[in-house]
Amino acid sequence: MEQPTGINERQRTLSFEKSSGIQFRLLSFFFVSLFMLSSLVLSGCAGMGDTKGGEDGEIDAVEIAKLITRNKKAVERLIQEVMETVDADDESSISTNIEKYKEAALLMDESVKVAPGSLEPRLIRFEVRKRIADGYTVLYAYADEECTPLEDEGLKPSEELLRKRAEAKVNAERWLKLARRDMETHLGTSSVQYQRPDQYWALHLIYVQLGDYINARMTLLRLLETHGSRINADFRRDIDSRIRYFQQRIIDEEG
Repeated sequence: MEQPTGINERQRTLSFEKSSGIQFRLLSFFFVSLFMLSSLVLSGCAGMGDTKGGEDGEIDAVEIAKLITRNKKAVERLIQEVMETVDADDESSISTNIEKYKEAALLMDESVKVAPGSLEPRLIRFEVRKRIADGYTVLYAYADEECTPLEDEGLKPSEELLRKRAEAKVNAERWLKLARRDMETHLGTSSVQYQRPDQYWALHLIYVQLGDYINARMTLLRLLETHGSRINADFRRDIDSRIRYFQQRIIDEEG
Protein backbone atom coordinates (compact mmCIF):
# COMPACT_ATOMS: atom_id res chain seq x y z
CA MET A 1 0.00 0.00 0.00
CA GLU A 2 1.43 3.34 -1.05
CA GLN A 3 2.08 5.67 1.85
CA PRO A 4 1.50 9.42 1.51
CA THR A 5 4.49 11.69 1.86
CA GLY A 6 5.24 12.69 5.44
CA ILE A 7 3.49 9.78 7.14
CA ASN A 8 5.45 6.88 8.57
CA GLU A 9 4.86 4.10 11.03
CA ARG A 10 7.07 5.64 13.72
CA GLN A 11 4.98 8.80 13.84
CA ARG A 12 2.28 6.87 15.63
CA THR A 13 4.43 6.45 18.72
CA LEU A 14 6.01 9.90 18.49
CA SER A 15 9.34 8.33 17.56
CA PHE A 16 11.60 10.08 15.05
CA GLU A 17 15.14 9.47 13.79
CA LYS A 18 17.74 11.98 15.02
CA SER A 19 18.53 13.25 11.55
CA SER A 20 18.11 16.24 9.30
CA GLY A 21 14.38 15.56 9.56
CA ILE A 22 14.44 16.08 13.31
CA GLN A 23 16.61 19.13 13.01
CA PHE A 24 14.17 20.62 10.51
CA ARG A 25 11.29 19.84 12.87
CA LEU A 26 13.14 21.50 15.73
CA LEU A 27 14.01 24.54 13.69
CA SER A 28 10.46 24.92 12.42
CA PHE A 29 9.28 24.60 16.02
CA PHE A 30 11.58 27.17 17.61
CA PHE A 31 12.50 29.53 14.79
CA VAL A 32 9.21 30.05 12.95
CA SER A 33 8.73 33.74 12.35
CA LEU A 34 6.34 35.94 14.24
CA PHE A 35 4.76 36.68 10.87
CA MET A 36 3.74 33.04 10.63
CA LEU A 37 2.20 33.18 14.08
CA SER A 38 0.20 36.24 13.05
CA SER A 39 -0.86 34.43 9.87
CA LEU A 40 -2.27 31.56 11.91
CA VAL A 41 -4.67 33.87 13.73
CA LEU A 42 -5.82 36.17 10.94
CA SER A 43 -9.28 34.72 11.38
CA GLY A 44 -9.24 36.14 14.90
CA CYS A 45 -10.55 39.39 13.49
CA ALA A 46 -14.04 38.18 14.34
CA GLY A 47 -14.06 40.35 17.44
CA MET A 48 -14.16 39.76 21.14
CA GLY A 49 -17.19 37.52 21.30
CA ASP A 50 -18.32 36.58 24.80
CA THR A 51 -16.27 38.06 27.63
CA LYS A 52 -16.20 37.66 31.39
CA GLY A 53 -17.21 40.99 32.82
CA GLY A 54 -18.68 42.76 35.78
CA GLU A 55 -21.58 45.19 36.06
CA ASP A 56 -20.22 47.63 33.52
CA GLY A 57 -19.79 45.49 30.42
CA GLU A 58 -18.41 48.29 28.27
CA ILE A 59 -15.59 49.10 30.68
CA ASP A 60 -14.85 45.42 31.19
CA ALA A 61 -14.65 44.90 27.44
CA VAL A 62 -12.06 47.66 27.16
CA GLU A 63 -9.99 46.23 29.99
CA ILE A 64 -10.24 42.74 28.57
CA ALA A 65 -9.12 43.99 25.16
CA LYS A 66 -6.11 45.63 26.81
CA LEU A 67 -5.30 42.41 28.66
CA ILE A 68 -5.49 40.34 25.49
CA THR A 69 -3.26 42.79 23.63
CA ARG A 70 -0.77 42.90 26.50
CA ASN A 71 -0.62 39.10 26.69
CA LYS A 72 -0.22 38.76 22.94
CA LYS A 73 2.75 41.12 22.95
CA ALA A 74 4.29 39.21 25.86
CA VAL A 75 3.88 35.96 23.94
CA GLU A 76 5.54 37.51 20.89
CA ARG A 77 8.48 38.57 23.07
CA LEU A 78 8.82 35.05 24.50
CA ILE A 79 8.77 33.55 21.02
CA GLN A 80 11.43 36.01 19.89
CA GLU A 81 13.53 35.13 22.94
CA VAL A 82 13.33 31.44 22.09
CA MET A 83 14.29 32.14 18.49
CA GLU A 84 17.37 34.02 19.65
CA THR A 85 18.59 31.72 22.44
CA VAL A 86 17.74 28.08 21.72
CA ASP A 87 20.62 25.72 20.88
CA ALA A 88 19.26 22.98 18.65
CA ASP A 89 22.06 20.59 19.66
CA ASP A 90 21.60 21.02 23.41
CA GLU A 91 18.78 19.11 25.09
CA SER A 92 18.94 21.33 28.18
CA SER A 93 18.51 24.39 25.97
CA ILE A 94 15.48 22.78 24.34
CA SER A 95 14.01 22.02 27.75
CA THR A 96 14.66 25.57 28.97
CA ASN A 97 12.93 27.05 25.96
CA ILE A 98 9.98 24.69 26.30
CA GLU A 99 9.48 26.30 29.71
CA LYS A 100 9.37 29.71 28.05
CA TYR A 101 6.63 28.46 25.76
CA LYS A 102 4.79 27.24 28.84
CA GLU A 103 4.89 30.80 30.15
CA ALA A 104 3.33 31.88 26.87
CA ALA A 105 0.68 29.18 27.19
CA LEU A 106 -0.27 30.47 30.66
CA LEU A 107 -0.70 33.97 29.26
CA MET A 108 -2.99 32.62 26.56
CA ASP A 109 -4.88 30.60 29.18
CA GLU A 110 -5.69 33.90 30.86
CA SER A 111 -6.79 35.50 27.60
CA VAL A 112 -9.02 32.57 26.68
CA LYS A 113 -10.53 32.53 30.15
CA VAL A 114 -11.57 36.19 30.10
CA ALA A 115 -12.74 36.11 26.46
CA PRO A 116 -13.78 32.54 25.59
CA GLY A 117 -15.61 33.73 22.49
CA SER A 118 -12.60 35.53 21.02
CA LEU A 119 -10.92 33.50 18.28
CA GLU A 120 -7.41 34.94 18.34
CA PRO A 121 -6.31 33.94 21.87
CA ARG A 122 -7.41 30.34 21.35
CA LEU A 123 -5.60 30.09 18.00
CA ILE A 124 -2.42 31.55 19.46
CA ARG A 125 -2.69 29.12 22.36
CA PHE A 126 -3.08 26.28 19.88
CA GLU A 127 0.16 27.26 18.18
CA VAL A 128 2.03 27.62 21.47
CA ARG A 129 0.75 24.29 22.80
CA LYS A 130 1.71 22.60 19.54
CA ARG A 131 5.25 23.98 19.80
CA ILE A 132 5.54 22.62 23.33
CA ALA A 133 4.40 19.22 22.08
CA ASP A 134 6.89 19.35 19.22
CA GLY A 135 9.68 20.21 21.64
CA TYR A 136 8.88 17.19 23.80
CA THR A 137 8.64 15.05 20.67
CA VAL A 138 12.21 16.02 19.78
CA LEU A 139 13.39 15.22 23.31
CA TYR A 140 11.66 11.86 23.02
CA ALA A 141 13.43 11.20 19.75
CA TYR A 142 16.81 12.01 21.26
CA ALA A 143 16.22 9.62 24.17
CA ASP A 144 14.81 6.97 21.87
CA GLU A 145 17.88 7.14 19.66
CA GLU A 146 20.00 6.18 22.65
CA CYS A 147 17.61 3.51 23.94
CA THR A 148 16.67 1.72 20.73
CA PRO A 149 20.13 0.39 19.70
CA LEU A 150 20.55 -1.14 23.15
CA GLU A 151 17.09 -2.65 23.10
CA ASP A 152 17.70 -4.05 19.62
CA GLU A 153 20.74 -5.85 21.06
CA GLY A 154 18.68 -7.28 23.91
CA LEU A 155 20.20 -4.91 26.44
CA LYS A 156 18.36 -2.68 28.89
CA PRO A 157 19.03 1.07 28.74
CA SER A 158 19.76 2.89 31.97
CA GLU A 159 16.83 3.83 34.17
CA GLU A 160 17.62 7.48 33.52
CA LEU A 161 17.35 7.05 29.75
CA LEU A 162 14.13 5.07 30.05
CA ARG A 163 12.70 7.71 32.36
CA LYS A 164 13.62 10.54 30.00
CA ARG A 165 12.04 8.78 27.05
CA ALA A 166 8.85 7.89 28.92
CA GLU A 167 8.43 11.38 30.36
CA ALA A 168 9.02 13.07 27.01
CA LYS A 169 6.43 10.81 25.36
CA VAL A 170 3.83 11.48 28.05
CA ASN A 171 4.42 15.23 27.88
CA ALA A 172 4.32 15.29 24.07
CA GLU A 173 1.00 13.45 24.05
CA ARG A 174 -0.42 15.69 26.78
CA TRP A 175 0.37 18.90 24.93
CA LEU A 176 -0.76 17.46 21.60
CA LYS A 177 -4.12 16.70 23.16
CA LEU A 178 -4.36 20.21 24.59
CA ALA A 179 -3.56 21.70 21.18
CA ARG A 180 -6.06 19.34 19.58
CA ARG A 181 -8.77 20.58 21.93
CA ASP A 182 -8.16 24.21 20.94
CA MET A 183 -8.38 23.55 17.22
CA GLU A 184 -11.36 21.22 17.59
CA THR A 185 -13.12 23.99 19.52
CA HIS A 186 -12.25 26.60 16.91
CA LEU A 187 -13.38 24.51 13.94
CA GLY A 188 -16.41 23.23 15.78
CA THR A 189 -17.78 26.58 16.98
CA SER A 190 -16.63 29.27 14.54
CA SER A 191 -18.31 30.07 11.24
CA VAL A 192 -16.65 29.01 8.00
CA GLN A 193 -15.62 32.56 7.15
CA TYR A 194 -13.23 32.50 10.14
CA GLN A 195 -11.67 29.15 9.22
CA ARG A 196 -8.88 28.25 6.81
CA PRO A 197 -7.81 25.00 5.12
CA ASP A 198 -4.45 24.99 6.91
CA GLN A 199 -6.23 24.84 10.26
CA TYR A 200 -7.92 21.58 9.28
CA TRP A 201 -4.58 20.35 7.99
CA ALA A 202 -2.84 21.19 11.27
CA LEU A 203 -5.52 19.33 13.22
CA HIS A 204 -5.27 16.22 11.04
CA LEU A 205 -1.50 16.13 11.62
CA ILE A 206 -2.08 16.07 15.37
CA TYR A 207 -4.43 13.13 14.96
CA VAL A 208 -1.73 11.34 12.95
CA GLN A 209 0.84 11.92 15.69
CA LEU A 210 -1.60 10.48 18.21
CA GLY A 211 -2.31 7.46 15.99
CA ASP A 212 -5.97 8.44 15.53
CA TYR A 213 -6.48 7.66 11.84
CA ILE A 214 -10.26 7.76 12.08
CA ASN A 215 -10.36 11.41 13.09
CA ALA A 216 -7.44 12.27 10.80
CA ARG A 217 -9.49 10.97 7.88
CA MET A 218 -12.69 12.66 9.06
CA THR A 219 -10.89 16.00 9.42
CA LEU A 220 -9.64 15.85 5.84
CA LEU A 221 -13.12 14.94 4.62
CA ARG A 222 -14.44 18.00 6.48
CA LEU A 223 -11.70 20.06 4.89
CA LEU A 224 -12.85 19.00 1.42
CA GLU A 225 -16.47 19.54 2.28
CA THR A 226 -15.90 23.00 3.72
CA HIS A 227 -13.09 24.40 1.58
CA GLY A 228 -12.91 22.13 -1.46
CA SER A 229 -13.38 25.00 -3.90
CA ARG A 230 -10.38 26.85 -2.42
CA ILE A 231 -7.91 23.97 -2.74
CA ASN A 232 -5.53 23.66 -5.67
CA ALA A 233 -5.11 20.43 -7.62
CA ASP A 234 -1.83 19.32 -6.02
CA PHE A 235 -3.15 19.85 -2.51
CA ARG A 236 -6.36 18.00 -3.42
CA ARG A 237 -4.37 14.99 -4.67
CA ASP A 238 -2.37 14.91 -1.44
CA ILE A 239 -5.55 15.06 0.63
CA ASP A 240 -7.23 12.32 -1.42
CA SER A 241 -4.11 10.13 -1.08
CA ARG A 242 -4.08 10.53 2.68
CA ILE A 243 -7.79 9.82 2.98
CA ARG A 244 -7.30 6.53 1.12
CA TYR A 245 -4.26 5.69 3.23
CA PHE A 246 -6.08 6.36 6.51
CA GLN A 247 -9.04 4.30 5.37
CA GLN A 248 -6.77 1.35 4.66
CA ARG A 249 -5.05 1.73 8.02
CA ILE A 250 -8.42 1.70 9.75
CA ILE A 251 -9.42 -1.45 7.86
CA ASP A 252 -6.10 -3.14 8.67
CA GLU A 253 -6.40 -2.33 12.38
CA GLU A 254 -10.00 -3.51 12.59
CA GLY A 255 -9.22 -6.69 10.67
